[in-house]
Amino acid sequence: MKALVLSGGNTKGGYQAGHLKKFEEKGVKFDAVYGVSVGAVNALGWGFGDANKLCETWLSLKKQSDLIEREPWYKLIFKYGFLAYNLDPLAKNLAEYIGNPLKAPRCKLVATYVDLSNGELKHAETTPELHNLKFPYYVIASASEPPMVVPLGGTLFDGGLRDQTPLKKAIED
Repeated sequence: MKALVLSGGNTKGGYQAGHLKKFEEKGVKFDAVYGVSVGAVNALGWGFGDANKLCETWLSLKKQSDLIEREPWYKLIFKYGFLAYNLDPLAKNLAEYIGNPLKAPRCKLVATYVDLSNGELKHAETTPELHNLKFPYYVIASASEPPMVVPLGGTLFDGGLRDQTPLKKAIED
């Protein structure tokens, strides 16, 4: 199996997108792409789209509100301990890659996140044969960086809290 592992780390995202573009130009194919945090975002973007579109997306980001937005002041009362941003702009961007109707990804995609209810590192995956309709949800969870945003679903957070590079899962698979 030929796998690509994309680590987390905010600005690595643009760098990763450039490499995905070069891989695509050279005809390099992967059986699986594993990602955590920004790596999961890029795995979804590349897996459901193409590297040119992914690079265009990165180059189009001009301000913070292109990916996250501040919650209204009145919601701050209910979100203790967080800076109260949400990832709605990111979710909208990811939805454009997935398409409607849902497209099949080009290979197996794996997003790593942490479930704070038990501290476990978890992996969501989708393959061309098996659609995981909640995959974008888990990608957003993987990109939910504390303390910037409230955990998705109350307990799901950035996989980088436990594993910055999901290499172990790729080797196990």
